[in-house]
Amino acid sequence: MTAITLLAALALIVLAGAGIAAWALNARKTGANAPGALAGAAVAIAAAGTLAIAPAMPAFAADESHHADDDHTWSTDEIAVDDASGMLGDDIVWFGQSKLFTKTAAPNDILAAGQSIAVSSCTVSGSIRAAAEDIAIRGADVAHSITLAAKDATVSDTTAQAVAIAAGDASFSGECNALYICAEHAVIDGTVHGNVVVNADSVRLGPNARIEGAVRGSAGDQPEIASSAQHGALELSIHTQDDNPEPAFNAVSTLLAAIYSALACLVTAAAAEWLARKHTANAAQLAKTRTGYLVASGIIGAIAAPVAVIILCCLVITLPLAGAATFALIALTIVSGGFTAAALGKLVFKNLGRFPAAIAMGAILGAACALPYVGKPIAAACFMFALGYSIQNAFLGLTNRNEGAPTPQTGNPVSAATAPDAPQNGSGNPPQAPTA
Repeated sequence: MTAITLLAALALIVLAGAGIAAWALNARKTGANAPGALAGAAVAIAAAGTLAIAPAMPAFAADESHHADDDHTWSTDEIAVDDASGMLGDDIVWFGQSKLFTKTAAPNDILAAGQSIAVSSCTVSGSIRAAAEDIAIRGADVAHSITLAAKDATVSDTTAQAVAIAAGDASFSGECNALYICAEHAVIDGTVHGNVVVNADSVRLGPNARIEGAVRGSAGDQPEIASSAQHGALELSIHTQDDNPEPAFNAVSTLLAAIYSALACLVTAAAAEWLARKHTANAAQLAKTRTGYLVASGIIGAIAAPVAVIILCCLVITLPLAGAATFALIALTIVSGGFTAAALGKLVFKNLGRFPAAIAMGAILGAACALPYVGKPIAAACFMFALGYSIQNAFLGLTNRNEGAPTPQTGNPVSAATAPDAPQNGSGNPPQAPTA
């Protein structure tokens, strides 16, 4: 997207905003529906931005694709994979749905990914790396290691230096020097000349298990060990479901969070009442007399503010404005809870002083913001209240400034009430002439 296009978009948005502001000002003077004007402003601004930016998006995508192709030069052997086993150097590489490697001699590694992968009666001079839903390796002779990631993984009648399996169900009945398993259910029924590290909910050592080293790790229950299984030291830590409780409503932590949030909010409310007494009083008055305007302004502003910041970030010359707007929104988010509490406290606790009312409402709002499920919506409502007041305060200040010029008086320019030298009687009215 070019800079000219973005400048045109910003210009259209500014023009739309200016036109709708004039419309809203005229609506306020004539008594028309100003909330409808605000809603129309949001629609018009969004439409203007969309109409300005949308035509440039295909060209922008094509330009990005063109640059991406320019920045990367494909080598002749970088993609050498087809329906059969592709060769990438000395490696066999395959990606697809299902593949059976049988009686294959791999000069180095086998790298495979798909839905179902099977390796049978193969000689691999390197390692096997595979990821799939189902993996089965049978009768393979692997010079180095095997690394598998799958839902169900089986290694049987296979020799390797090391085997690492991450799966839902893992089964090993081959021969290796080191075995690593992380699974929900792990079955070991082969020969391991070294140590076994297993982390699983259930562990089973089959009758053909021969483990010369130790069995370390963790299990959800006592391991099931066949009578003929052989193993070294059994160093499994048993963890139950109680050791890892599921996230739930914790009364103690929620209470502590509510106390902390209440203290923070009441302090912010007291500070807002002390430093911005005029604004908290104005916000309370607006909440009482112009509720619809306040709510509409807060909702529209909360939707439009992130879009405006993103648009401002698209150009270098508008980055300072984007940064200033971002910091302003962050500051408003921090103080919105206390400011809202100070304003609403004047309406809820009318018999209290301004500071006790702000502190009491701050404690209530702060504790409510820490409650599960409803805390975040309450915090969002506080932010929209503060943002709506900021928009309404700026709008009313602008309109009052435009309407502040004195209007000329009609009729007699000098009246009894305004004449400074007119004699007054005891009641403050001019004396009346006596009648016959």
